Amino acid sequence: MRLRRRHRTTVADPAGVKTPDLIGRDFTAAEPNRRYAGGIACLPLGGGKFL
Repeated sequence: MRLRRRHRTTVADPAGVKTPDLIGRDFTAAEPNRRYAGGIACLPLGGGKFL
């Protein structure tokens, strides 16, 4: 069995400023359309590469 090589998609900047957690990791809402959350892992580019 051959193991796949793991691709590193993110390199964190140790000197970077941390973004504040404005909703305190609480994703519940008292009514519809009050909170939204989302994320992007990687974006496909031409030539089979990712950003």
